[in-house]
Amino acid sequence: MANMVQVLNSRNMLKSINRLETYVKIARFPVDTVVHIQKQICKKGTQIVGGRTRDISVTPIGIYSSSSGD
Repeated sequence: MANMVQVLNSRNMLKSINRLETYVKIARFPVDTVVHIQKQICKKGTQIVGGRTRDISVTPIGIYSSSSGD
């Protein structure tokens, strides 16, 4: 993921790299992916990753954002 983002950024292909919401999406993606696949392949009641995803993101200049996903 990190390498992909670096390559896309170096090619100027990212929509809005300097926005906090972009970094939040990048950080949440691996966790959300695991939650999604476990919902698809685990027997009912055996999923070990799930529930609400919570995060806090801080920019280099100290602006922060906190959220919890569905």
